[in-house]
Amino acid sequence: MNSIALKAGVRYSLFAVGQLLDPSGETIEPLLLTDTGRVVATEAQLRVLHAAPTAPAVDIYLTAGTDISGASPALKAVPFKADSGYLAIAAGDYQVTVTASGDKAPVIGPLPVTLANGQVLTAAALSDSVGGVDPGLLILDDISSKK
Repeated sequence: MNSIALKAGVRYSLFAVGQLLDPSGETIEPLLLTDTGRVVATEAQLRVLHAAPTAPAVDIYLTAGTDISGASPALKAVPFKADSGYLAIAAGDYQVTVTASGDKAPVIGPLPVTLANGQVLTAAALSDSVGGVDPGLLILDDISSKK
């Protein structure tokens, strides 16, 4: 079993990533991310995590509309188990689209997300073709879940 060192006074999110039924023998493993304890009243903070073990590196788009044909990815070539850190985002309504890196064909989305000033969120891209989990996006509130 893996041991995880934690520091007093630091907030964390723990994700179980990998494949439970992976025929190659790989298993679920812990992925520990350090959370921010800081809320910014004038912006939202969004962290994106690639937690889809069967997916290649991905591009992630955060756009006002659903068409990404002329858009550049907000995050490029994000590998499995990588996260963006917290990104400062203006409050508003957005569409999140995930594609294989360098491709414009959506694998996830476009999915609507509304960001409000003061929010701190993590969006985890998920899938598991071996376990039968379709690609999707899990949005977690990093502040209210810490109460």
